[in-house]
Amino acid sequence: MKLRLFLYAILAALLVVPSYAGAAENTGTITGSVHGTSGAAIADATVIASGPARQQTATDASGNFTLTLPAGIYRIDVTKGGFLSASDTDVTVLAGGSVPLAVTLQQADLSSLRTIARVTTSARSSINTGSAATTIVPRQDFTNLASPQINDVVQRIPGAAIERGSSSPNTSFTVAGAQGYETQVLVEGHPVSIGRYGVWFSQFFNSFLVGNVEAQLGPGNTTPFAGTAVGGTINISTPGFTKAPAAHFVIGEDTQAGNYTNLLYSGSAGKFSYVAGAGVAGVNTEYTGTYGCVLDATNKGTWNTPGAQGVVSFCGDLGGGQRNNAELLKAKWDFSPATSLELGFLGSQGGYNPQGSAYGLLAPNTTIVNCINAGSGATAHQECTNPKYAGMVGQKINGMFFYPGSVVSNNMPLFTAQFRTALGNNTLLVRPYGGSITRIIDGSGEADYGIWWYPKSDANAPTACAKSSFGTPTVTPGTGMNVCQDSPYTTVETDKLKGATLSFIHPMGLNQLSFNYDYHSDETFAIAGNPATPGGLPPAVPDTMEKYNTISLTGDFALNERTTLKAGVYQNWWNLNGWAPTVNGSKGTIVPFQRTIGSFDPHVALTYQPRGGESLRLALGTSTTFPYAGIVSGTAYTTPGATGTVALNGKNPMLNPEKAYEADLGFDKRLSDGSILSFDVIDTQVHNVFENSSVAVTGQPYSVIYQPENAANLSSQLAMLTWRREPLVGWGYRLSVTANRSVPSGIPIPAAQKNFSVPANGVQQCSDGGSAVCIPYMKGYGALEYTFADHTFAHIGVDFEGRNNTYFQPPFYIWDLTVRRPVPHSALSVQGTVYNLFNTNTFGGLVTPNAGTPLIGQNGAGAYGTYTQSVPFPLIPVQPRTLRVQLDYQLGSH
Repeated sequence: MKLRLFLYAILAALLVVPSYAGAAENTGTITGSVHGTSGAAIADATVIASGPARQQTATDASGNFTLTLPAGIYRIDVTKGGFLSASDTDVTVLAGGSVPLAVTLQQADLSSLRTIARVTTSARSSINTGSAATTIVPRQDFTNLASPQINDVVQRIPGAAIERGSSSPNTSFTVAGAQGYETQVLVEGHPVSIGRYGVWFSQFFNSFLVGNVEAQLGPGNTTPFAGTAVGGTINISTPGFTKAPAAHFVIGEDTQAGNYTNLLYSGSAGKFSYVAGAGVAGVNTEYTGTYGCVLDATNKGTWNTPGAQGVVSFCGDLGGGQRNNAELLKAKWDFSPATSLELGFLGSQGGYNPQGSAYGLLAPNTTIVNCINAGSGATAHQECTNPKYAGMVGQKINGMFFYPGSVVSNNMPLFTAQFRTALGNNTLLVRPYGGSITRIIDGSGEADYGIWWYPKSDANAPTACAKSSFGTPTVTPGTGMNVCQDSPYTTVETDKLKGATLSFIHPMGLNQLSFNYDYHSDETFAIAGNPATPGGLPPAVPDTMEKYNTISLTGDFALNERTTLKAGVYQNWWNLNGWAPTVNGSKGTIVPFQRTIGSFDPHVALTYQPRGGESLRLALGTSTTFPYAGIVSGTAYTTPGATGTVALNGKNPMLNPEKAYEADLGFDKRLSDGSILSFDVIDTQVHNVFENSSVAVTGQPYSVIYQPENAANLSSQLAMLTWRREPLVGWGYRLSVTANRSVPSGIPIPAAQKNFSVPANGVQQCSDGGSAVCIPYMKGYGALEYTFADHTFAHIGVDFEGRNNTYFQPPFYIWDLTVRRPVPHSALSVQGTVYNLFNTNTFGGLVTPNAGTPLIGQNGAGAYGTYTQSVPFPLIPVQPRTLRVQLDYQLGSH
């Protein structure tokens, strides 16, 4: 019996021992460490491995952890209260092997659109594993171009465009075929793109204090503001905190007699971290200090047409220099690794002194005549050249129109704060902010000037003058003719911004829920007119308050190791405290008006990573654009039009919000050489689009009434392809191509209209230089770079602007060239940058629209044709070839 038991024991040992050996041979380990961005170890972080097996552990006091797992490919998730979750679906465990894993957890922070960090396992380029088409423009790109403005770099973002104003250099962002007021713009994660016009003017922001610019397109965006982001969101972040001292000092000059000086310093001392910076820049234009002539403003209908004719108002200094100044102060106190308080101040000032030709329209190839016929019916009259310049009659010049002697300024102080703490393994974020945006065109320094002259015998001219000017009387200058004298013009707008966002982030194993409440408001007040008006300037927008309240619940749910479901639901309430006209569509008294509108917007997305280095995304959702103050609050106001006409611009306090339905399908792939290929197709359908309806009237001091209505739909399709490789040393390249279709429908065209007007039904969006947006059919950017071992850097790039571009020009290219050479054994480098290397498409060399890309409009009969009314465009479409040489001192890295 004992012998039999002994034999059974030997047999069992023979069977069992090999099985244990086999198990050991089929397992491997992940030996990792978890640290914060400061380098401090993070203890008690939860680490979950899911794949062929599932295990969970926690980091020790030194931030280390070890997992023993069967061989296979695993998803690793790391969570810790007060920090953003980190994840990677591409960790391969080999039998008998050990995988080192260094995890850096970012402190939770909603000033960035990137709310999910990544585990770093190698120096490979990271792919976009999120649910939105995302582009991140790093600080280095702004340093390479050395432009004091941000527009020239943001213009390169796939799917984005810089929209330019009608008679000014005012610029705003547009993304994914949307219009400027539909595009959400954030600074430090806070909304700024509201107010009188519904847009944020980007040309005043100094580029040196940019940490990065992030763009998220499509409904995969799940920030607390995604429910009000039609097309997408652009966020500008300032440089972040650094553990070690880091300094960046730049001084430079350019060939347009402009100069800039910038300083940035950051570091930490124990639990205290800080960032301080300032930038001062002066930018001149081709017209600065030059002499030119201003044409009669009421004859814009003759400009930019073959055989264009005009009369001269006056000639003089064209001015147009610009300034961009900024200041940055940020401080943070870390009470513990998971709890901190941040305070920040960002100041931004810009403007033109004097405005000169900066705010103005270009009329190239215009033949000067003695007199020209203008107006019709009772206002038919002659407009003639200033007798002082009679000798110019018969000459062909590049004329222009602007108001002389005024000063333009824009000031944006922004105060921010953020409190972050952990509640167990949860994270609580509280982010209040406040600030203001003040925009002024100060016309108090303008001298009255004659717009046009007319023969004394012209009986209709005085009436036409009263209609087409700001109501100043006709005077006799002591010549054989009378003059229609214009008045100074001033406008002041103030937008008071404030708000707060509260976020509670709750991890649940591989999943995560975020509850967000956001409140923000904009109190807008604007005045406009002759600064000498008795009793003060009339309000263009009386004191108007727009309040936004948003409750959102978003979540990331790991369906398996490769598939993640991301979803968000947004309940928005828009509250208007404004003023409504007592009689809709006419001038008169206004009464207080309140209105509240709610909207519900869901977003849902699937991301799938079939193997390492690949990610696919599908996102669906809706977004809402609420009306902005300038179209819903206040009394109607008149503006002069072409040929002596006057338009009454009405308000519509009952305007309903726009609703957008969006879909995005895209992928990212890491190729064998480390380059990243990305592709997205986005479809956006916008309903209830704001458009101005027009009604012709008689027997009034105005001939047409414009009234904003929910009068159109917009169908936009976008395809984006990017390919990039950006190694630390060696050859790198970037290529992005965007194809866009953006077509409105349902725009009401009055049956009596004979001429063609834009935007037009069924035609790609484009403006006449007005508030509508031009969407290029095709645009792209390509660059080739080489970085030497000693950090010498060479770059050449080209921006392609296709048909229907925002410059209102035929297709063209803008080349840029950068060479940077470090000074041996120092932190100094010398850099030379040439913008617009081949001086493409600038100023006097502009092609007239009818010779390149004519605007296509629609008339009352539904026919399409070339827009035959005024088609002027801004004086500053593309900066001329500019060489910038700068000395750069950089210690550490921002």
